[in-house]
Amino acid sequence: MVISALRTWWRVARALRTPFVVSLDHWYYTMSMPDWRSQVANYLAELFMQPYLAELFDCDDFALCLKAAFSKSKVNGIGLVYGRYNRRWHWWNVVLDSGGLVLQLEPQTGVFFFRKRDYRPLLVVM
Repeated sequence: MVISALRTWWRVARALRTPFVVSLDHWYYTMSMPDWRSQVANYLAELFMQPYLAELFDCDDFALCLKAAFSKSKVNGIGLVYGRYNRRWHWWNVVLDSGGLVLQLEPQTGVFFFRKRDYRPLLVVM
């Protein structure tokens, strides 16, 4: 499914409760949630070959690598989220599902979730 940048901005801003959503493309290509889950599992299996290294390969790197992997597959309905998690600065992902859902994704564990109290988004880059 293809979603316009304006509709993407609206859905993400509303779901994450932040107006600071930057759309870098005019159109966003998405997948169904079962497809997201299987593709994320495949990409993370490869990504986890690289161990977590504080300050070198940490949350921002996992989130960027996951977004890049989907871009290579011609799916850009995944974005980067910068904000607070348990009172610390953190990066994670957000995905647009073809049915209109907006879910967040912790790239270090592969867990999808709706808005959670400990995750406080500040900026989203799609």
